[in-house]
Amino acid sequence: MSLRAFPWEFLTSSNRPVGSILQIEIRIDGLGGSPATRTPATVGWPFLALSPKVQCYSVSLRTSVCLSALFGWWSFCLIKRLGIEPLPELIVFFAIFAATFRLVIYCSGVTPPFNVWGRFASGRIVVPGFDKVFLTPLATVLLGIVGGMIIRRSGSWYPVTECCLIALVWFVLFTGGPTLRNWILTGQHRFRSPARLNANKQQLRSV
Repeated sequence: MSLRAFPWEFLTSSNRPVGSILQIEIRIDGLGGSPATRTPATVGWPFLALSPKVQCYSVSLRTSVCLSALFGWWSFCLIKRLGIEPLPELIVFFAIFAATFRLVIYCSGVTPPFNVWGRFASGRIVVPGFDKVFLTPLATVLLGIVGGMIIRRSGSWYPVTECCLIALVWFVLFTGGPTLRNWILTGQHRFRSPARLNANKQQLRSV
């Protein structure tokens, strides 16, 4: 369907309009509209979830460093301006919240390849292809806990310690693997059925 919908005449035409082919909108019949108006040619789930339409933008290393340093500097200015006392518990809470939010983004539409009982039954307690998604959130939480202990012992230097820790937490969240695109395309997971996401059952198609 993608090959049939491709604008081949654009490449062969001598008087084609000015612009890149990347700017042309290619519509594939049967993939849009509500379930009631779709044609029988619609691929449905899970083929639609597996279709090559992933648009996940990763943050470059340079941008990650700049944003992390900026967030850390803002935190330092806010602490000094308002005279905020050291709050290591707040840093730990922020690390846990940020790690959980990242994990929700990565795992909102997917499930493990098999459940916990399947891990014990097969002897595969650790599934590297799926469990790698927990590494960055776990590192973020551990960084928040260790940083909280350092803040308690930093004395009058706590504003510098807190802003450096906040910048480091953001840097780990931005640069920690896997990237969202890599995770969706190569992660060892299963796509969650739309019926389990409270979606219309008409989106399903028998396999």
